[in-house]
Amino acid sequence: MGGGGYSEVLRSLCFNTVWKYAVFWKLKHRARMVLTWEDAYYDNHEQHDSSPNNCSSTLDKMSHDPLGLAVAKMSYLVYSLGEG
Repeated sequence: MGGGGYSEVLRSLCFNTVWKYAVFWKLKHRARMVLTWEDAYYDNHEQHDSSPNNCSSTLDKMSHDPLGLAVAKMSYLVYSLGEG
């Protein structure tokens, strides 16, 4: 899902464990420090294929089930350091 280059590592975490998804968050320096979504992998066995996931196809797959939708919604979240 993103250009961070972490997709294969996240995919490996899901394939080698019982995890259904993995998200890599990153601290970014802006006016203040914020935690943002950098990359993710979501394993939907119903629509499983061996091709690498790209952003649009992964988001489309995520939107068809409740867990996938929750993971997709996380991609829009930004957390300010020290808040929440």
